[in-house]
Amino acid sequence: MKRSIKMLLSATILLIIAGSCKKEADPPIDLSGTTWSDSANIGSIPYKPFKIVFNGNGTAQVTIGSFAPFPGSWNKSVTSNQVYFFFDESTTLKWKGEGTLLVDKNQITGTVTRTAPSVINGTFTVTKE
Repeated sequence: MKRSIKMLLSATILLIIAGSCKKEADPPIDLSGTTWSDSANIGSIPYKPFKIVFNGNGTAQVTIGSFAPFPGSWNKSVTSNQVYFFFDESTTLKWKGEGTLLVDKNQITGTVTRTAPSVINGTFTVTKE
């Protein structure tokens, strides 16, 4: 009987110790000042390079193929792997993008959509330079 009580007490103590250990959270990922590039497929047309520059002040530059970089903005919560960016191809052609920062934190995959004047959808993959 004493042996059973000792084992039960030891198991309880181990559970309390194991339960009180906290898992360290992953450090927040800040994309400020980073450049990402690879390719996109928009409206069934492949584009390479597809490049996104995330500036520290929340502005962005998006390059699609051989077109000049388009000005825009970006945001990402420090606790999320979701990245959002917006850019204007012209005063009337507006785009938005949404991507997921993958587990290794070196690649983003997602969708890009022209929202105005008519919708065109695409996908992209970019890798941190």
